[in-house]
Amino acid sequence: MKHPFSSLRLQEEELLFYSPLILTTYSNYLEPFTPKIISGEGAIQLKEHIEKRIAGEMEKETERGLAENLYHQLLNRKIISMFPGVEEYEGELWGGLR
Repeated sequence: MKHPFSSLRLQEEELLFYSPLILTTYSNYLEPFTPKIISGEGAIQLKEHIEKRIAGEMEKETERGLAENLYHQLLNRKIISMFPGVEEYEGELWGGLR
């Protein structure tokens, strides 16, 4: 007997997952390692730099992006692609996965 759900045709959907970004820097190697948190407008000023770094890293990936690295077989079959990015929202920088 054929499973009733096996014949369902699923439509592609685009999902976006967001998470707030917390940027941490270490300003001087001579001082103790005291992190400095960058947020708000300071983080937004770094958005273009972060996007360039992400683009550079993604050049190494296939057309599936980060989905190529999924080890869970069910997720690997269902997720076509995953690409990271950054978005500005209400004065804060957010990481996104499309």
